Amino acid sequence: MQNKIYDAAVVPCADYAEENIRKAIEEATSAIGGLDFIKPGDKVVIKSNILGAKAPETAATTHPMMLYTLSKMLIERGASVVIGDSPGGVFTSAYLSGIYRGAKLLDVEKSGAKLNYNTEVKEAQINGKSAKEISYTAYLDDADYIINFAKLKTHGMLLYTGATKNMFGIIPGLTKPDYHYRFPKAEDFANMLVDLNEFKKPTISFIDAVMGMEGNGPNNGDPRHIGALIASKSPYHADLIATALIGIDPQRVIYLKAAAERGLAKKDVSEIEVYGDIRALAVPDFKKMPGETDTHFKSKFRERVFSRRPVLIPSLCRECGRCAEFCPQDAIKLNPKPKIDRKNCIRCFCCQEFCPFNALVAKQPWLAKLVSR
Repeated sequence: MQNKIYDAAVVPCADYAEENIRKAIEEATSAIGGLDFIKPGDKVVIKSNILGAKAPETAATTHPMMLYTLSKMLIERGASVVIGDSPGGVFTSAYLSGIYRGAKLLDVEKSGAKLNYNTEVKEAQINGKSAKEISYTAYLDDADYIINFAKLKTHGMLLYTGATKNMFGIIPGLTKPDYHYRFPKAEDFANMLVDLNEFKKPTISFIDAVMGMEGNGPNNGDPRHIGALIASKSPYHADLIATALIGIDPQRVIYLKAAAERGLAKKDVSEIEVYGDIRALAVPDFKKMPGETDTHFKSKFRERVFSRRPVLIPSLCRECGRCAEFCPQDAIKLNPKPKIDRKNCIRCFCCQEFCPFNALVAKQPWLAKLVSR
């Protein structure tokens, strides 16, 4: 156990070998206070990032060996462990079974943990800054502790996704697009994400940054080796480290800005005490999305000329229809390939996020690129 307790930790983890992961988790958790709060009989939910039936090598999901190793460590302390998420799609046990299989998560249960198949949904009044009432996945209510285990990735709408955004997965799959419809303004959407984190506050937030995703994230980007594990009792501070690792100003990440404005987090990683050497693990040339700080423009001209938008790559489209299925505005019609109604598109990038074939990408108009040079 470290004598000093840090706000957050970042430690090397070169690969997904179990012994290296265990060493990294032990070092990181020791720096932020350890796992001694876990007692025999405790029920722990690990809220993973299970975006879909993506194999681990795509870097779209929390790596199974991370979940396996952490589960073993918790079970050794006498806890029972459930691993879950609500991927995009119907929230049914049959659908989850297919996702777990495709993401190669079934062997995680060899640790003694269980994958979640409880698909009950509950409603809650949460009196958040943006969200006043929500639907959420009921299996979380059984937990004495929630451990958030995110993946470091770029994001079409939000520029970056990690620990804070991972808690959006407490919203049932097909309900998620509705939240983009309810909160089309970036500030409101950001505060909704913070509201969710404050509602089901994770005890520890980890970020799997051994392999991150750069480029067309969070679903169809490219794997990129970083070689790190991040841990903090604050999801926001875990994200501050992650953004520092890949060279993103955290105040351009709208939910981190919102958390700081609400006094729930610091504005910059320099304002927290960090265990570990960020500079030694940093990847400054990490490929990022163009990024912008709002999804709503008062000026229609400015919106048309400068805002990023989802763009179809016809050669990659297989006409599966998932983009239309997940569009909260019904702004996509199939004929037979998708056509986006720009007047109705709110640029939530649900279509880009859930396209299984990388056929939709977030792009800047040519004038915006010219001005930004």
